[in-house]
Amino acid sequence: MTGIPELDADEIGQRLEQHALWARKVAGGTRAILSHQNLAGMDLNGANLKEAVLTGADLSGCNLMGADLRDADLFVANLSDANLRGANLSRADLRGANLCGADMTYAVLQKADLREGALMRQAGDEAAAESGSDESGEGSGTIRRAAQLSDAKLSHANVSQANLTGAVMVRTDLSDANLNGSILKLVDLTGAKLMRANLENANLNGANLESANIEGAKLCKAELIGVNLSGVNISAADTAGANIQINFDSLRAEVKSIIKLHRQWIDSFGRDGARARLDGEDFSYVVFDGMDLSGASIKGATLFGASFRGCNLTMADLSSSNLEGADLSKATLRGARLNGSVLKRAKLVDADLSPKEIMGRDGKPTGSAASTNLVGADLSHADLSQANFSGAQMVDATMTRARITDTKFEGTIFEGVEPKRVASL
Repeated sequence: MTGIPELDADEIGQRLEQHALWARKVAGGTRAILSHQNLAGMDLNGANLKEAVLTGADLSGCNLMGADLRDADLFVANLSDANLRGANLSRADLRGANLCGADMTYAVLQKADLREGALMRQAGDEAAAESGSDESGEGSGTIRRAAQLSDAKLSHANVSQANLTGAVMVRTDLSDANLNGSILKLVDLTGAKLMRANLENANLNGANLESANIEGAKLCKAELIGVNLSGVNISAADTAGANIQINFDSLRAEVKSIIKLHRQWIDSFGRDGARARLDGEDFSYVVFDGMDLSGASIKGATLFGASFRGCNLTMADLSSSNLEGADLSKATLRGARLNGSVLKRAKLVDADLSPKEIMGRDGKPTGSAASTNLVGADLSHADLSQANFSGAQMVDATMTRARITDTKFEGTIFEGVEPKRVASL
C-alpha cells in the first residue's frame, strides 16, 4: 500500500471542483493533490487540471478531451486508453506514465517530460511491484519504468521540444505530429507511423525505427546516430543536413554472419569461410569504417550515405551501386569495380584507386595488374582531394564540379585519353 488514504468518488469530485477555483485564482480554491487515487473511467471533458498533482494516479479510460493539464504532475500515472484528444499537456511531468492506447490526436505536449520514471516503493507495496522490477531485490527499492505510448494516437499532436528519452512508442501514430527539437534518444518506434511528421532538429540517437513509416517526414538537421532503420525507406523522408549513422551491429544476423565468414575467407586465403555476396542490399547510412571487405561482391547495392572510412575494398565489386554521399575517405579501392556506380557528393579524400598487382596461387607477382574500373561512374560534386586515381579506367565518367585538389591522375584513361592534367574538369 502507498499509505495514502483512498478517496471515494464524491471526495475526488469535490477536490476537482476546488482545484478549478484554485486554477482560476478564486477565493476558497485548493490545489488538487490526488496522488495514487483511482479516477479510472471518469468524465473529465474540458476539466481544468492545470498544475494538479496526479502522481501515480489511475486515469485509465478517462475522458480528458480538451482538458487543461499544463504543468500537471502525472509522474508514473496510468493514462492507458484515455481520451486526451486536444488536451493541453504542455510541460507536464509524464515520466514513466502509461499512455498505451490513449487517443492524443491534436493534443499539445510541448516541452513535456516523458523520460523514464523512477518510483521509490516501500516493502510490501504490491501495486508498485506490478509496474516494474525491484532493483534492490528485497525490501524498499526503486521501480524504473519507461513511458509507455504503444498504440497511442498522436496524429497532428504538438510534441515539440519534449523529452521522450527511452519511451516505448511501438506502433504509435505520430502522423503529421510536430516533434521539432524533441529528444527521442533510445525510443522504441518499431512500426510507428511518422508520415509527414516534423522531426527537424530532433535527437533520435540510438532509437529503434524498425519498420516505421517515415514517408514525407521532415528529418532536417536531426541526429540519428546508431539508429535501427531496418525495413525503413529513408529516401522517403527529407534528411537534408541530418546526421545519420547506423551501427553495423544493428544489422540483421544474416548479414553479420556473411561478413564473419568473409573475414575467415580473407584470413585463410580462401580456404575457409566464404566470399561475401551482398548484391542488391540496402546499407544506407551504415558505418563499415575500418572493415576488410576486399574481394566482396556488393553489386547493385544501395549505399546512400554509408561510411567506408579506412576500409579495405581492394578488388571489391561495387558496380552499379548507389554510393551517393558515401564517405570513402582513406579507403583502399585498388582494382575495385565501380563501373556504373553513383558517387555523387561522395568523399574519396586520400583514397587509393591505383591498380592492384595480380598475384599467382604461389603468392608471387604475375606481372599483371587490375585497374580500378570507374567506367560510366558519376562522380559529380564528389570530393576527390589527394586521392590516387592513377591508372584507373574512367571512360565516360562524369566529374562535374568534382573537387580534385592534389588528386593523382597519372596514366588514368579518361574518355579514351590519358591526360597529363585534369585540372580543367
